[in-house]
Amino acid sequence: MDREKQLETFVKRVDQLRRLPLVAKGQGVGWSLNVDRAKGMSVQVNLLDENDLRSFLVTFRQFIAPGEAIQLNKVYKTCIHKLKANNELKERLFEARALWRDALRGTGSIEFKEQMYSGEEAARLWMNGFYFHSDLEKYEYLEELLSHNWPYIQLHFGNFVVDATKAIIYTGHVVEYARRNNLFKP
Repeated sequence: MDREKQLETFVKRVDQLRRLPLVAKGQGVGWSLNVDRAKGMSVQVNLLDENDLRSFLVTFRQFIAPGEAIQLNKVYKTCIHKLKANNELKERLFEARALWRDALRGTGSIEFKEQMYSGEEAARLWMNGFYFHSDLEKYEYLEELLSHNWPYIQLHFGNFVVDATKAIIYTGHVVEYARRNNLFKP
């Protein structure tokens, strides 16, 4: 795919992502700790809607899968290479890239069986072991994590999806603006 087509496709897919219910409804993840003298302590976990998440991931994975033409790191490289000189938009691209790095690191890490998982690694575990591939080893490992009643692993994945989506959409705005205003070299 040539670079112009790559950026055009990227902008189209970002637009699709924005229209999906997971984004349009502004879904998020979180948890709350409630303490009541009579009832004791309880934890409430808010996760992404499973049906909305499944449909969302079909488009989302194109931005994070290394083999995809519109994978975010590839798009950043194309933009930096194609952006005309003396352009203030380069700073916006650096901000977008920083958001992406924060999404990759920002959800923190979880430890299970003396192994650490970043948000990105947890996402790969979910996507390759549960949603898109039949990687039985990853699926069994994920099942083991969930069997310990660890909603945290789902929160971890959900936080990564939300944070990564913010970075993707911001980058989409920057690329769309640059394309509309002819700020890329031919």
